[in-house]
Amino acid sequence: METIDSATTKTISKRFDSILDVSESQWDAIIPRATGLKHNVLQTLELSRVNNLICHYLAFEQGNHWIGKANIYETSMDFASLDKNLSPHARRLIKIWFPDYLNLSMAECGLFAMNGDGVVVKDPHHLTQVIPLIHNELQNIATEKNLDLLVFRDVPLEQYSIYEKILTPLGYTPSAGFTNAVIDIRWNSIEHYLESLNSKDRYKLKTALKIEEDFGIRVEITSDYKHLAKQMADLWRNVNASSDDYNREQLDEAFFYEAGARLQNNSEVILFYAKEKLVAFMWSLIGTEDYHMADWGVDYDYPQYREANFYRAASMISLKRAIALGKQRMQLGMTNYTPKKLLGAQMQPLVYFIKHQKNSAFTTIVNRMITDAIEQPPELNYYAAGSWPLDTMTADEYKSIFTQKLVDYTTNDALSRVDANYDIDILKLGGLYGFYPDIETLNLPLSSGIFVNYNHHPEIINAANKAWDNTKATHNGAPFFSGESDATRALQFKLSQMVQQEAAQLLPNGNLIHQTALTPLLDSSCLVLLDEQTSPGIWEAVGPAGCEIKTFAHQDLADLEAIIIENTGRKILIIAETAFPLFGDQTDIAALVQLKQQYDTRLYVDESLTLGLCGKNVTNTHYRLGLSAQQGISDQIDVIVASTLSGLGIDAGFVAAPTKVIEHIRHQATSLLFAGSLSAAQLAMLSTALDLAANRLTTDSELFAKTEFLTGKLIEQGFNAALYQSPIINLIFTDFMITLAVQKKLLQLGVAVAAIGQPLLPPDMSVIHLNLYEDITWEELKKLVDIFASIAIGIQLTE
Repeated sequence: METIDSATTKTISKRFDSILDVSESQWDAIIPRATGLKHNVLQTLELSRVNNLICHYLAFEQGNHWIGKANIYETSMDFASLDKNLSPHARRLIKIWFPDYLNLSMAECGLFAMNGDGVVVKDPHHLTQVIPLIHNELQNIATEKNLDLLVFRDVPLEQYSIYEKILTPLGYTPSAGFTNAVIDIRWNSIEHYLESLNSKDRYKLKTALKIEEDFGIRVEITSDYKHLAKQMADLWRNVNASSDDYNREQLDEAFFYEAGARLQNNSEVILFYAKEKLVAFMWSLIGTEDYHMADWGVDYDYPQYREANFYRAASMISLKRAIALGKQRMQLGMTNYTPKKLLGAQMQPLVYFIKHQKNSAFTTIVNRMITDAIEQPPELNYYAAGSWPLDTMTADEYKSIFTQKLVDYTTNDALSRVDANYDIDILKLGGLYGFYPDIETLNLPLSSGIFVNYNHHPEIINAANKAWDNTKATHNGAPFFSGESDATRALQFKLSQMVQQEAAQLLPNGNLIHQTALTPLLDSSCLVLLDEQTSPGIWEAVGPAGCEIKTFAHQDLADLEAIIIENTGRKILIIAETAFPLFGDQTDIAALVQLKQQYDTRLYVDESLTLGLCGKNVTNTHYRLGLSAQQGISDQIDVIVASTLSGLGIDAGFVAAPTKVIEHIRHQATSLLFAGSLSAAQLAMLSTALDLAANRLTTDSELFAKTEFLTGKLIEQGFNAALYQSPIINLIFTDFMITLAVQKKLLQLGVAVAAIGQPLLPPDMSVIHLNLYEDITWEELKKLVDIFASIAIGIQLTE
């Protein structure tokens, strides 16, 4: 296939879809020094079908002269392998449920299974002409095959600015790729090399050459090794399986056989035998100028594996061979930099340019993943002076340069936190993102936080319609300036009586309760005592007051009392929640009241999760709502607040307290200056919902029976399920990625749940949070049991 560059008629690219379509002499005549691009090396990779590569080759012609060539291949990579924090269990589970998670396909220009130039040209200025042509081919292949990424690999820093200038406008961004270790050979013998070292290093490396004498290991160097292909593949797999750095290539018996058959003049293998058993090898390519240590394998079960230090011995023998063959350089490749540094290798930074051709937003995410995941050597120093801002770099400096190129908000930007963490972007890239789901796809919303929803009740609808007809449901703006309706005052009185307080202030939504109540009450001289599992909304409201905050262990009243005693004489506000949103466990409010009275503190209680579920009837016409009312102590609490969303399904809130406190809040809370008021229809709905809630004031309602039923089934299935006194079930996990996988799998099955981890929970704990609701049917519960049974099987099979 022949393509004319649209930008210039001077350079033509010819594409070959098999290396056998171009003669060896013709191909190798184009810049013969490029070892990785030799015809027989490319044959080995193509014909062995390593990693199921689909190979393409480009030759560039200008004025009837070949000016360069490039290697392109189609492959894929499991980018999840770059995540060192992904546990084996999570990896197995995710790959069963989501086989394509972070498995990205690509059209790549580079060398497979080794570092080196994937494109070479006779003169550097030719790069500006051939790079766009390579991009066009990558784009065409990726579009035709529906591949994810376009990749230019292993760009040396000396060429970085050329690639950047051309590829950035085309949508590519750079990443810090795997660094190549290089030794420039300036010695005429291995003895000469050893003499150049300090005594400590000389002793270590000289000893490595005595492996035959010290361990009885027989060393053989040969170019005839195809009969050893299976043994070499087995030993190579040992090393690959133990690698934490990189394991994309999957070299097999076919690869080593083809290498032995086709590369006898361009490769050799150093073999280590223990009692005639092959226990290690180093396979190397021999180029015109370079000697490439390419791949190695070892038997980790060999008893003296560590003492023999086969890798060091193989490296020294390789260097001896490179010197003897008169090579200019020895290429030691990527990863495992410490032993290479011992030999005196310098570190050559190599850059990748990558574009996500389906979704440009993912381009920088892929490059950030690569930059962050690849472990760089401590010092990078093998590149031409002046080609880069720093003549030498530390690993952190090198990574930082690329990170700053990949973010919109750099470290010096006031909005830098936006780009500080990109875990969510990785979940989106991998298809594991389970937040903000499409509500139309959900059959069972168990993440709403609404236990009882009266919105569809006929009496609620009738009350709303009646109010609408009378007032057209108009809003009156902020009550502070625009006034309050009789219906508002009546509902505020109703709320105050319901929680046994003198007065109440109604709020248009539940999110305003803590900001409205706490900000006017606290100052820097207050000491606020919080349970360690207190909701974030309370923390956010307390923080601006500048007061001191102390936390006590969850539900540990003895710890709370000790803190109070330590701070005797200070003005103290205890803030409590009747039920904690995370696990649904209820607080012993009566005990808190006793502490408050004993030590003369103040008590602020949030009834949001118990308002519509708990309470008691006083007479046939009077009732009280909330856990503190159920315990008969709501009149002994200083301030009671609640959102009505969870227990009634109607979004509003209120603060109830003595009249003087409410009057202070009404005139000092800035939120009341701007917050609107509830419409007449909303007021009617909320008032009616409170009456309906009074008719079901019992903790042994059907909702709790359903919750206990589902919890029991989940425990039978093997889940660590926690249930307290609320319709909240938590499935506890130790691995947050497993939690996220469960959440996403449930979403696929039409079930919405909340996945909760850090910072709300410790690093080794996460939960799937289920909020049951009163309308859920027994039939739906049985369906849920079946769904979770399939989830449990997946988790257990991958443990």
